[in-house]
Amino acid sequence: MKTIEIKTLSFEQVYNEYYPIILNYVRSKINNQLNAEDITAKVFIKVYQNFKTYNSEKGKLNTWIYTIANNTLIDFFRCDKSNNYISVNGFTDDNGKETHEFIASSSYNTDKIIDNMELKKRINRAFNKLKPNYRKFAQLFFIEQKKYEEIADILQVPIGTVKGTINRCREQLMNDLKNCYIN
Repeated sequence: MKTIEIKTLSFEQVYNEYYPIILNYVRSKINNQLNAEDITAKVFIKVYQNFKTYNSEKGKLNTWIYTIANNTLIDFFRCDKSNNYISVNGFTDDNGKETHEFIASSSYNTDKIIDNMELKKRINRAFNKLKPNYRKFAQLFFIEQKKYEEIADILQVPIGTVKGTINRCREQLMNDLKNCYIN
């Protein structure tokens, strides 16, 4: 991504350049297009509200916007009640004893949740098996979805090193995870 000076840019230019990038990033964190669009809109409302106070000496513009996006995602997950699969009802049983009943919502799918938790564990194990230096590259590329140029800039390495390391990470991760999708 090109380095841009905030003082020479309008909010509209920043919005036009970063909106699709942030929407993609948010969409990678949640599985709902409407929620992703709402969250991205909230991110840019916050960017707009704080646009005049952004200080380029404290950090890059894209880092600042990603930080706002991450904080907005955290707020979403804290407040999102649709992720609460179990509700608790209290009642008094026949003996007068107060009891609690755990009720799964109709959207609760135990098998799917267990499969996802197991897959997440396998992915984390595969990631942790990477060499520490490789993990930095993998985190930036696979998790944060940075481009090769951005990774080279962040890690201060040649782009060829980034490409080669990402390919080695990809091969190792694919090898470690090859049995995850075989029925």
